[in-house]
Amino acid sequence: MSYFLQKQTFRHITKEQLEEIRPTDVYQAFKKAKQAGMDFAEHPQFGEIIHHLLDEFEKRKEAYERSTIDRLNSAWRNFVSWCIQNNIQSLPASAKTLEDFLKARETQLHRDTLSVYLWAISKMHRITGCIDPTKDELVMGTYKRIRKTKVRQGEEIRQATPFLESNLDHAIEVYRQDDSLKSKRDLAMLAVSYEGILRADELVRIKHKHIEFMPDGSAVLHILFSKQNKSGKPDTNALSPCVTQLLKEYIEAGGLDERDEEDYLFIGISKHDSPFKPKRCSLGEPVYKPMTTRTTRNIFKKAWENLGLADFSHERPFTGHSPRVGAAQDLLRQGFSTAQIQQSGRWKTANMVTQYGRAILAEQGAMAQSRKYKKLN
Repeated sequence: MSYFLQKQTFRHITKEQLEEIRPTDVYQAFKKAKQAGMDFAEHPQFGEIIHHLLDEFEKRKEAYERSTIDRLNSAWRNFVSWCIQNNIQSLPASAKTLEDFLKARETQLHRDTLSVYLWAISKMHRITGCIDPTKDELVMGTYKRIRKTKVRQGEEIRQATPFLESNLDHAIEVYRQDDSLKSKRDLAMLAVSYEGILRADELVRIKHKHIEFMPDGSAVLHILFSKQNKSGKPDTNALSPCVTQLLKEYIEAGGLDERDEEDYLFIGISKHDSPFKPKRCSLGEPVYKPMTTRTTRNIFKKAWENLGLADFSHERPFTGHSPRVGAAQDLLRQGFSTAQIQQSGRWKTANMVTQYGRAILAEQGAMAQSRKYKKLN
């Protein structure tokens, strides 16, 4: 532990001492300062310490899913914005500040969204060594009260609008009327994400080397890294000849069969309808980057519009998670078991399958089937 932390003083911190500081050091400094009747956050270089630890976390962010980092940043920014509006310190945040925030957002946010805020606030305090306000008993009491109230009031968990097989069939009809590379890419993305039962971050990280074309016209998709599988051993999903053909049409139209196998399969397309070339680093080596979350989200939203659903449906537009929900529902309707669907979708448990298909499973339940044809005389 750095000297200034050991001695519980607010003395100047050298660059060398700053480099030694760990989150646990700051946490211990907070506790010792409190025992001495002081507030460690008043240390003249507290801000510099926090920035150092945030930079250290940034260097290690590849340990997390990109979607996790995006969620963390979004929730934290919103909390900081609320604190600024109310002239309150956000880091470290007091237990009272967090409790006031929960009460202020109680009627505005879904209970699951509030849980994301709590997770993000806790994470930011832990990576900087600040005392975590989410561990306060009164804060957790308020949060549990809010959750229980929302459940009793019938607040539902809203899932993504399902992208079903019928939607894919319709998309094939619509998109193939347009011969542009962009339409071929977007259609291939819709089809591969549906048959592969892929999360959006899995879809955009497919590389050319992850597709194995088979002699019978089908293909095998190797999913190297996913939310549930971090072993380094790829999961595999088969793609039908139909979807494989759509994928080949996209690859051939963009001349992507000449790209490096380390390049991503789905890439940006210019306004001139040509694929973007990878940027190069200072040494001249290509730098491959997956499509952004925003671009992917826009592709699925555009599909909602292109299929004419925006004109009459009251559901929310498709998202990158929609094919996963739709595939689970379609497979349940076709009679596949939750265990089979769980395996195909690479879910750790069957919970998400039952959640996505709860209405279908209710119809297939023993009592529903037993009483299906009962009528009053």
